[in-house]
Amino acid sequence: MVSIRNHAEVVKALRTFCADQGISSGTIGGLGAVSELELHFFDSRMKRHENTVLRKQMEIADLTGNILMKDGRPFLHMHVTAGRADCSAVAGHLLSATLNGAGEFVCRCLRGLWEVLFQNHRVWGRNSAGGVLNASGSGEEVQAFRASGNPTPPSRCFGCRSMVV
Repeated sequence: MVSIRNHAEVVKALRTFCADQGISSGTIGGLGAVSELELHFFDSRMKRHENTVLRKQMEIADLTGNILMKDGRPFLHMHVTAGRADCSAVAGHLLSATLNGAGEFVCRCLRGLWEVLFQNHRVWGRNSAGGVLNASGSGEEVQAFRASGNPTPPSRCFGCRSMVV
C-alpha cells in the first residue's frame, strides 16, 4: 500500500516509489481525491491524440495500470475513472493528477521484467515465463511489450509493506 502525501503529483510519486523500491514490472491500482487531472485520449476517427486538463475536485473511482521499464526507468501506463460532484464521470489515460485529500495505491509486482517497445502496426508480448500479453494500440505507433530474462527479485514482489511517499 502506498499512501501519497496531500497535494503531491500522483504519477511522479508512484514512478519515484517504483524506482526507489526496485519494482520493474507489475500492476497498480488505487483511489483517492484529486483537484486536477490531465487525461490523454486517442480519437480513432480523427487519428490523433488529445489531452484534457480538468481542474475540479474529483474522486478517483478506479485507477488501474501497468509498471514496465522504458530506457532503464519505471514507465507507468495508467487509466483512471474519476467522479465529479454532479455524479458524472471522466476517464482516460492518466498523464498527471494532483492529490487533494487522501490517496491510496497498491503496487503488485510481476515476475520477469517487462519492457516497453514501440513498433508500427504490430502488437505482441511474452514474459520470461512464457506467458503472452495481449495489447492493443492505435495510429502509426503502437506499444508492444517484451520480457527479458531479468526477473524482479522475489523480495521485492512478496510481503506486505505500507509506505508514504
